[in-house]
Amino acid sequence: MRLPVSYPIALLAALITLTPVLILMVLASDSSSVFDSHNIKVLGNTLSLMGLTVLGSILIGVPLAFISAYVHLPFKKLWLVIFAAPLAIPSYIGAFTLYAAFGPGGEINTFTGIEPPSMYGLTGAAIVMTLYTFPFVMMTTRSSLLSLDASMVNAARTLGMSMTQSVFKVILPRVVNGIAAGSLLVALYTLSDFGTPAMMRLDTFTRVIYVEYNAFALGRAAMLSLQLLVIVGFLLLLESQIKTASEKQGRPLVLFPKNGN
Repeated sequence: MRLPVSYPIALLAALITLTPVLILMVLASDSSSVFDSHNIKVLGNTLSLMGLTVLGSILIGVPLAFISAYVHLPFKKLWLVIFAAPLAIPSYIGAFTLYAAFGPGGEINTFTGIEPPSMYGLTGAAIVMTLYTFPFVMMTTRSSLLSLDASMVNAARTLGMSMTQSVFKVILPRVVNGIAAGSLLVALYTLSDFGTPAMMRLDTFTRVIYVEYNAFALGRAAMLSLQLLVIVGFLLLLESQIKTASEKQGRPLVLFPKNGN
């Protein structure tokens, strides 16, 4: 049986893709240990930053998705551009701004004479990453919200549910997959970011791998890279399991109609 031409091409592409992983495995074989106290600290910092960023992005992105999808705003398209604008700005610029404002001798200290709380470490990195990644959650959630039919919400209201109950019991359960998809994008972006953890002096995988590589500790850098790949692979597996709920398009839902009508 003759194989399709696409099979050898796909095999070649897979081999090219896996070559860096194989090289990392060879280099990592020289590493003396898989886990030590510093490695565990780096893992904890990375997972903590990822978790806090995802949580913050949900808390900001989901309400903004509701506002942009269901509320009649003046210049609505302009507001949508403003909400999504952080995606066009590298997060390390936000880290630099936060450092310039809250760092020793920063702008706040110069103008007010008050020494602000330190924004180094996990706190500062999580704030910056949240402010620059929440549009991922907002956009995927908004897309799910716009696909909903108003009939189920109207039926719930007819049966005596308040608007708040309708949101939490009818709307949110139907857009969970959209929220999850955006959250996974946030998590992947956070894992891959280097500039923000570096400026906030937070030891995450990306920062420590860079430091170890420049110190010519190739075995340790390779081992850390493989551990990061395992986390990314797990997130990609979760993402592959997310299925966007298909719903027959009906009358669009409007929670806050124009002029209160």
